[in-house]
Amino acid sequence: MEHLIVEIDSIISNCNNKINDKIIGVNYLEKLKFFLIDSLKENDFGSFDNISNVTHTELNKTYGENNLVITIQQYQESLSKMKNECINDLLNVVLQGFISLDIYQNHKENDLHSLSLFPKTGIVLSKNTFISEKIIKDSLILKIVNIRDTSNINIEI
Repeated sequence: MEHLIVEIDSIISNCNNKINDKIIGVNYLEKLKFFLIDSLKENDFGSFDNISNVTHTELNKTYGENNLVITIQQYQESLSKMKNECINDLLNVVLQGFISLDIYQNHKENDLHSLSLFPKTGIVLSKNTFISEKIIKDSLILKIVNIRDTSNINIEI
């Protein structure tokens, strides 16, 4: 797992070099998602199956104004997380396996959108979004949280 986080960090660093340093927050994560997924298409993550007992590894990195917490989680069992709030902007990328997401509109149970994420696909979720996740057994998930607070940014026109 340590080798994998180093490889992912290198890929993210290369992707970051392609992104304007003035782009922050959700927009930064969206740009990163497209560059990252293009780079990940060349890698086979099946070789990282059960390489160690470590199922979770985390790395903190700063790229310009974006403070990222990069987490790789291997789920050895299926997991359901019901109606959790995203505390910060979040990029979820499936490296291996499958995630089913329910995204709630205005915090209402009956007003939701469902989608499925397959390997080498991802989604950016903004701060304060409520989601439910269903992750299947043997999934390998990359989560990148942007902990930069963008609420105090002034936009000049």
